[in-house]
Amino acid sequence: MTIAFINKKKLIEQIKQGNEDALVKIYVRYKSEFIGWSVKKFNLSHEESEDIYQDAILVFRNNIVSNKLIELNSSVKTYLFAVAKNIALKKINRSARQLSDEVVDKEPATAKSDAIDYVMADNERQKLIANMIEKLKEPNRSILKMYYYQNLSMSEIAEKLNYKNDKVVKAQKVRCMNELKKMVRDLCLKDDLKD
Repeated sequence: MTIAFINKKKLIEQIKQGNEDALVKIYVRYKSEFIGWSVKKFNLSHEESEDIYQDAILVFRNNIVSNKLIELNSSVKTYLFAVAKNIALKKINRSARQLSDEVVDKEPATAKSDAIDYVMADNERQKLIANMIEKLKEPNRSILKMYYYQNLSMSEIAEKLNYKNDKVVKAQKVRCMNELKKMVRDLCLKDDLKD
């Protein structure tokens, strides 16, 4: 029986009962398509994309086995791609944070030039994030640029932007990051609709 003829409810039942063949069929069916899409979309290596896809398959299985996923309201492909996309975005965010930590350890002048080099690098993930930051409204754009690219402390940002104190800037930064995350989600959903 091919995947096209297995209904979603039956598939979930089979996986829940430990039928690894059903999971393997799903894995094989969408693997190449996901890897091609994620390499292009997120500029990931083939190996990174494969790791992310495998993690998504495990999440899919574990959600079924633990009763977190009882019924699919979308196609299996849409569900897997959404899970994998979230894993990819978390990986990208971790990479950006690691870069930010590396920049903090350097001298201020070097940190600023390295941050600018990072934004200007010919890497789609970096361009995507930089472009999205540019699309943010003020003061969100300035806060994120000052914090991540200029390596300014919350107190320094508060002083430069005339905020009452660093706690106000921290709260605003959380809102900035939420807005940026929403933009990423919206972009990903928009791209899904194109496919």
